[in-house]
This record gives sequence, C-alpha cells and structure tokens, in this order.
Amino acid sequence: MTNPDDESNELKAFGGWLLFGVLGALAVIGAFLTIGNNDDADHTPITAPDAVETGAAGSVDFDAVIAAMAAAGVETPSAVATGADRIRVGGTLPSEAFRRAAVAAARAEVDAGIAVDTAFSVAAQVA
Repeated sequence: MTNPDDESNELKAFGGWLLFGVLGALAVIGAFLTIGNNDDADHTPITAPDAVETGAAGSVDFDAVIAAMAAAGVETPSAVATGADRIRVGGTLPSEAFRRAAVAAARAEVDAGIAVDTAFSVAAQVA
C-alpha cells in the first residue's frame, strides 16, 4: 500500500522540477531576445548634416566638430544630435590617451549650453 505522504512528496518534487523547467525556458528566451537587440546607436557611426538646430542653446556645426576630432587623432569621427541641447560624438581612438583631447576638441566647437556625450572605442593594438 502506498503512503499518502510519499505521494504528496513526489507531487511536490514534480512541481518543483516543472517550475524549474519553466523558469529555465523563460531565461533562454530572454537571452535570445537580448542578444538579438542591435538597436544601439553606438555601433553605427552617423554623421549629421551641418548646422542642425539642436535646441534652444544654439546650433552645432557637425562638420566643424568632426574636423576638430579628426585633428585630435580620432579615426572615423562621428557626431549626431541625440536630443534637444545634446549631441553624441564618437569614433575610434588609437589609444585611451587620445580621449581627453578628442572630447576637448568636440566641446570647443559647440555652444556652452549643449551637452556632449561620448561613444569612443579604442583600436586594437597589433604587436
């Protein structure tokens, strides 16, 4: 004869494994959804047209910003308006030492009321 407590414990154990399996499946689905999301603007260099209005603080001459960053050593410089009174600059730096000069060059070309966000990457050094 089967003990009712044994059946209850087996049912609880099965329910635990079932819950574990469902949560595992949800984790795998979430991982695939996260990996497939390539909407990040930092991965695609975008150049905006010159003298685009960014907001009440003034306008930005993107060609001047890009030229200044190129002169500071940035490879493939880019600049884009990301909102009112905000731009994002980026590109590839030969080394981390160039970051400060690149940011200073970009800030020198924009009005004081415009925020400058950065999205630089450092080139891989080949030995």
